[in-house]
Amino acid sequence: MKKLTCLLAACFMILLHTCAQETDVRRKANAFMKAHQAAWEDLSLQFFDTTMIKRFREHPFYIAYSRFLKDNGNEYLALRTARFRQYNPPPAALKAFAWRNPRGMEEIGENADLMSLAFLRSFDPGMPAQIVMNTMVPFITADNYLPIDDVMKYYRKRAAFGTLLYTEPVAGDVWQVWCADRSYVFHFTFDLRDGRLGKMQYAVVQPIEWPASVVKPLDEATGLWADGMRTLWDHYQSYDLEKETRYMTHRSEIAGIFYQQNQARFVAARTAQLKTFLKPRPALDSGFKETTQPGDNILQNVDTVFNACSFIYPEQWESAIEVAAGGYLNLPVKDRAMRLQHKGMFGIERYVQQAGDDQYEIWTVSDNDVVHYVWDLRTGRVNNVRYWIK
Repeated sequence: MKKLTCLLAACFMILLHTCAQETDVRRKANAFMKAHQAAWEDLSLQFFDTTMIKRFREHPFYIAYSRFLKDNGNEYLALRTARFRQYNPPPAALKAFAWRNPRGMEEIGENADLMSLAFLRSFDPGMPAQIVMNTMVPFITADNYLPIDDVMKYYRKRAAFGTLLYTEPVAGDVWQVWCADRSYVFHFTFDLRDGRLGKMQYAVVQPIEWPASVVKPLDEATGLWADGMRTLWDHYQSYDLEKETRYMTHRSEIAGIFYQQNQARFVAARTAQLKTFLKPRPALDSGFKETTQPGDNILQNVDTVFNACSFIYPEQWESAIEVAAGGYLNLPVKDRAMRLQHKGMFGIERYVQQAGDDQYEIWTVSDNDVVHYVWDLRTGRVNNVRYWIK
């Protein structure tokens, strides 16, 4: 259960906003969580209780949550099926890898259904894949007695060269997902109706031919994301942690070339995302306090070059801004984690107005913080970054 809290925080990071039906379901999820906020907060106070899992399943929140999934299962199934069908099935050589169950994952496996909370607003396999990877890596580390340097190398290598996704139906509402980086491949089952995870395993990557991930994109954003990720993937030759700066510089150069070749696609995809949120700027209540000042460069330690050449969704910049603001303003780590968890659980409201040719002013408001920025969709860069907390 302690891990569940951390996993829920991730759900704000990578939500994909596309069709109106998905937006409607997200709104239902937001309304459900708002209506049951008191019950959830009562439950969260018990996270360190050794009997928490049993109590969780008997708690009014979980009972209401199970009912919500049942009532909206058909919508989740239809929307997720459309998303999962975008991907290629895995090659036979990938299926033939030596798959392993890391020691210590038994408890996670028995209660993997609880992780479905993280997927209330998610329809694409990318979110479950990210959570499965981040859940399994500590167990892989312990299982193989990896030193901390090797763990750092793994995460930085993954950031430098990206990931590939594959999906395939198993039976009924259940699909299997494979997510590969340049070190490991993870696979798991996912119930499209209720978001239940199952059968999580991993394998060490072997040299094989890697087909494209996305073959039937539903929209420009998905196809563009897949093409960009594949570009990073194909530039892998080897990795040396001591040359980390060189790899990151090379990554930005690769992304820059891809961006110049596909700038019109980026502008179109970003515009399509933002136009679903067009509405007047919000009136912030008096409880919010702005923490930034004119001239503050809270993104000074962020790779804004790479981000400008790769970010498609507003959530990506908002996540980068919030994380950077926490460090720049020296906000307590626990406070940052709680804000992120709250946002992941209870959602946000986004307000977008066009501010000029290919420029949009964006406000993202949650119960406890506000992110503001102006995004130039042609250059990919952001400016006038501001941050409020309550």
